[in-house]
Amino acid sequence: MNKLPERWVIPLLAIIFVVSGFSGLIYQSIWTHYLKLFLGHAAYAQALVLATFMGGLALGSWWAATLSGSGRRLLLLYAAAEAAIGVYALLFHEAFVQLLSLAFEVVLPAAGSETLALLFKWLAGVLLILPPSILLGTTFPLMAEGVIERSPERRGEWLGLLYAGNSFGAAVGVLASGMVLIKLLGLPGTVQLAGLLNIGVALAVALLVFCTAPVVAAVPVSPPLPVFEGDDSRRVYRILLACAALTGLASFIYEIVWIRMLTMVLGSATNAFELMLASFILGLALGGWWIRRRIDHLREPLVTLAWIQLLMGLLAAATLLFYNQLFDLMAHMMQGLARNEQGYVAYKLASFALAMLVMLPATICAGMTLPIVTATLGHSGYGERASGHVYALNTLGAIVGVGLAALVLLPLLGLRTTLLLGACIDVGLALWLMLSTGSSQRVLVTLVAGAVGLSVVFVFSSFDTLRMASSVYRTGLLYPADTKVVFHRDGRTASIAVIKDVDGYMSIATNGKTDASISPAPNPVDGDEETMKLLAALPLSLLPAARTAAVIGFGSGMSTHTLLGSEPLERVDTIEIEPAMVAGARLFGAPVERAYTDPRSQVHIEDARTFFSVRQQHYDLIVSEPSNPWVSGVAGLFSHEHYQEVKKYLNPGGIYTQWLQLYEFDLELAFSVFKAFAAAFDDYAVYLGADSDLIIMGVSEGRLPRPGDIVASPELQQELARIGVNNRADLESRLLVDASMLRPLLSGTSFPENSDYQPYVDQHAERARFLDRGEAQLQRLNRIWLLVDKDRQRRVLREQSAAPSHVVPRRAAEARVVSDLFRNGLQLGADVDPEQSRLAYEAAVSVSRLLYRCNPQMVEDGWLGDAVWLSDVTSVYGEPDQITPFWNALLGSTCYSQLEPHLQATFGFFQAVSARDDKEILRLGRLLVDYRYDVAGFWNYRILHMLAAYARLGESRQGASFAASQQGNGVMELDSQVLAAWLAAGGRTDTGITP
Repeated sequence: MNKLPERWVIPLLAIIFVVSGFSGLIYQSIWTHYLKLFLGHAAYAQALVLATFMGGLALGSWWAATLSGSGRRLLLLYAAAEAAIGVYALLFHEAFVQLLSLAFEVVLPAAGSETLALLFKWLAGVLLILPPSILLGTTFPLMAEGVIERSPERRGEWLGLLYAGNSFGAAVGVLASGMVLIKLLGLPGTVQLAGLLNIGVALAVALLVFCTAPVVAAVPVSPPLPVFEGDDSRRVYRILLACAALTGLASFIYEIVWIRMLTMVLGSATNAFELMLASFILGLALGGWWIRRRIDHLREPLVTLAWIQLLMGLLAAATLLFYNQLFDLMAHMMQGLARNEQGYVAYKLASFALAMLVMLPATICAGMTLPIVTATLGHSGYGERASGHVYALNTLGAIVGVGLAALVLLPLLGLRTTLLLGACIDVGLALWLMLSTGSSQRVLVTLVAGAVGLSVVFVFSSFDTLRMASSVYRTGLLYPADTKVVFHRDGRTASIAVIKDVDGYMSIATNGKTDASISPAPNPVDGDEETMKLLAALPLSLLPAARTAAVIGFGSGMSTHTLLGSEPLERVDTIEIEPAMVAGARLFGAPVERAYTDPRSQVHIEDARTFFSVRQQHYDLIVSEPSNPWVSGVAGLFSHEHYQEVKKYLNPGGIYTQWLQLYEFDLELAFSVFKAFAAAFDDYAVYLGADSDLIIMGVSEGRLPRPGDIVASPELQQELARIGVNNRADLESRLLVDASMLRPLLSGTSFPENSDYQPYVDQHAERARFLDRGEAQLQRLNRIWLLVDKDRQRRVLREQSAAPSHVVPRRAAEARVVSDLFRNGLQLGADVDPEQSRLAYEAAVSVSRLLYRCNPQMVEDGWLGDAVWLSDVTSVYGEPDQITPFWNALLGSTCYSQLEPHLQATFGFFQAVSARDDKEILRLGRLLVDYRYDVAGFWNYRILHMLAAYARLGESRQGASFAASQQGNGVMELDSQVLAAWLAAGGRTDTGITP
């Protein structure tokens, strides 16, 4: 068998090691996704995975340092390690699912304590990913020594090449995992692909070993680096190992702090974290690549290391000097980008550039350190032990850095001081290295440079907490200067701020993203306040005798406060994972006071799944108010698995209620959530909170009740009146769609069900946020109920309060304006104030012109749009015959007789809709099938009202057949799709809407 030329061996091994790095960081990324499902928060998962990953690398490296033998043997051991990693990856998903089941169904209920549960979860998480991490830790030392044996005189160059190539592959692996692979393959498919890559790497290395000739012992050459011997050698050995450990400690303090800092600039989406991680690793790769050809020619490696450590510390600290300006850069970028697909790609690239701007300078220095340390020790006679020991202590330092920064330093010292502490470690290490060289001049220069540099940063850097709370990555805008940050705290999982403007409007932000806001009276009510109160009012109206309730997520505390206004409630448990959120929300004062002072209120700092599993308590009501689904980790609260799990803790007939932000969302994502919800609950309904918020409600078993009168205290009645909720009709008017309407449509759509392991929402929500795709079609679904159920329409329109913040009262007010304008049938009401509804007034003026300016071209060019709007607003949100006199007059006018037949049928159709003449609606609608107007949505308007007519007549089969016949003629709007699917399913329901 022909042997492979020797000159090809090392380049091929280097390429293989790039692939190994690619798969290795897929694991770090994917394990974070898995463990945030187990630990309950992305920040905890990131910290645990980082620490365990680095700890495993340390143990593996140390173990590899004890192994000896020829380069061939070490490379075969490397192949065996890669193969074992691959096999473990193929089995990982099933092992995780079994662990999850064991933990939450057996161990945590038996623990009976949140502290014991926390210890178990962290220990189990470590044990789950530690074995493959140890194996990954062996790969660098084994590969390095296998390569170096073939060319020991170029030890430093090969170490730098391998370190750079592996790191570069790792950076690409992080991006590929987060941006592409999880979307295509889900979590199980991605981790299994990485496993197959490891097995492929193992086979490639084994084949390469057997296809090359054994290495002939190299002739000793004079090493280019200085050799340390005797006591000097042992002293340098200790210094360099300490250097490896301390630089790992400082580097990962930087990483934890930078990730939190950049989260407020780039956003806290999952992909933003992966961009930051990739930037960090890319810096390491570039440092290793740059130093690879220089290592073997360094005459004073300790001095070089000292300068690198000094520079790294100062560059890391310097990021504090321009941090505030990053928000300005992001603002300019967001203002200049188009909200389209090309703009989204540019946004991601620009975000990556900002992350690199912060991380690259210092991490390039970090990337030079390990190759220099390892090569220096290797040339000093420590051989193959050097790679393992250096790599082990570096990763051990990294573990300490991650744990200290995430769990201790950030909550205790804050971001700025923690970063400066890391810089002090690097500068102190540089000073120690210089002292070891015996050069007093260099020591003095290092001391002065470090002291001056850190002092400048300390004096001239400061964090603009107003910028940090501005959500600039969403809006491209910064808060005005007269807005005040009245609370800011860097917590373990997030940085929390409370902001107050000059009008008293207050909001609370998590990592710069506003999670709740309140506008104190007499200011107009805020949208968040409306939804937060409805989250409590709606389930209380459905189950007024509820005695126990749980709230997932503290937010502002208003939902908990509102629930406690119900006298029958005996206990409300609120579960919040970040203590700083509870501390900050206290500043909202009276609107949330009961959450803090009522003895029935208990706040628990824990993730919800662990809390429910440990306590094993059941509730009549569970209310969930998560942040937006694009925030990392939040999409798991909208998954099939979450809904199945939380349902276990409802009493029979208990109700689960959840806030789903409709803004920065799209129809596909909403349907993905609805599918997951529908699979878990027997019956459900979707209500409208504020115009941009949905409230999803499900019952554990049986039928979901309809809203009734709210049994509440006088104080609560007064609070609800502020958002326009005074009676049952005010709640009933907010119904968008229930299970009988939505389930048939969901079964016919191809949108995937959101799942923990196929995270459709998590992977697509940030894109929807950037494109600003608030799904307006969902807000229109309440038209269905008002069209098909006459009794409901009359009751809602007659009894509801005048709450201009809600769509139904607003449209009803517009319908009344139209009625006043046409009260005489032939002319506009002279005493109507057009400012009551400018849109209604202008549409009425436009339509009335046809009575005295008969121009068929004008009808098709512009008049038709106004007519559709007038007809729709009065037929859906007003008394059906409000403007029937006008249509009657128009049909009897001279102009009408001059119009072509299809235009006469069009006007007749408006008149029939106004009069609710269902048979005439269907007759004229069929005549207009061949006439498609490309203006004003007339086609969808005609389809909707024809389907409603079929529903009111009880002709479900005919209505479904008609809808099917129209599928190829245009794209039906969502309300028509829902109504068509309902008719196809028989058009029957048990909630009183049966035609």
